[in-house]
Amino acid sequence: MIREGAISHEMMHGWLADVGVVLRGGGLDEAPPAYRRLPHVLAALRGTIEVLHTLRPLIVLMAAAKEHDPYRD
Repeated sequence: MIREGAISHEMMHGWLADVGVVLRGGGLDEAPPAYRRLPHVLAALRGTIEVLHTLRPLIVLMAAAKEHDPYRD
C-alpha cells in the first residue's frame, strides 16, 4: 500500500537539482531522500572495505509511478 509520507515531489526535485541529476520518470518510492547517503554508509564500513571508485549518476530513467513497468517486482 502506498501512503503519503515525509518526502514530497518538491523535496525530491529540489534535491536532484542541487546535485545536478536529471530524472525522467520515477516516483516518491525511489526518491533519493528516502535512502541513506552513500558517504555515511561507506563511513560505517570503514576498515572492512576499500573504495576504489565512486560513481555519480548524471541521468536516471525510471518508470513513472502510474506507468506499467514490466521489470518491477
